[in-house]
Amino acid sequence: MGKLAISRILGGLFACLAFVCSSTFPTTDAQDIRPFRTISLSQEMALILYASDFVVAEDGLIFVTDAKHGTIKCYDHTGKLVSVTGRRGPGPEEFSSPAYCDYQAPYLAILDPPRMKIIIYQRDGKGVLSRIDEIDCMACTSDIALWGKNVIVDAYVAHQNKRYGITLRGFEPKALKGLLSLERRYGFDSISS
Repeated sequence: MGKLAISRILGGLFACLAFVCSSTFPTTDAQDIRPFRTISLSQEMALILYASDFVVAEDGLIFVTDAKHGTIKCYDHTGKLVSVTGRRGPGPEEFSSPAYCDYQAPYLAILDPPRMKIIIYQRDGKGVLSRIDEIDCMACTSDIALWGKNVIVDAYVAHQNKRYGITLRGFEPKALKGLLSLERRYGFDSISS
């Protein structure tokens, strides 16, 4: 085959790949993902040693998980510290290393991977969190998402003779439901599912 034929074939493949990628994954303009404002979080009352994740509540409060301190720090819309929840340790009100979090009013879910737990809090006012539940989560190492009184978790679990990679775990009352089986998770259907 000549160089011209090979370059046409490669060009066609790249065009097909570009079409498939653009039709499968939505794209955004760079201007859509630029920050619309910057907030400096105060370090006067409590340092942030390792901010592993954050969420912004509907009223502008910012909750930051500090994996190094083992705390959840809450800031107002100006960056002023409002409250600190938890501390590092093995006790019931303590964290090993809070990592990922998600918020859906009035609930805040925090993943603590070393303890293999998801801790559920309910907001009781401006930055005040009350611990309402704890969900066991073996091998949870990636993001979590709240959905009603449930947490969607990316973690391996065996349930009712099937193996799942993404599960729905309920709180108040506790429930477990497989959402995406391991067989489908890594296959072609997993993207559309």
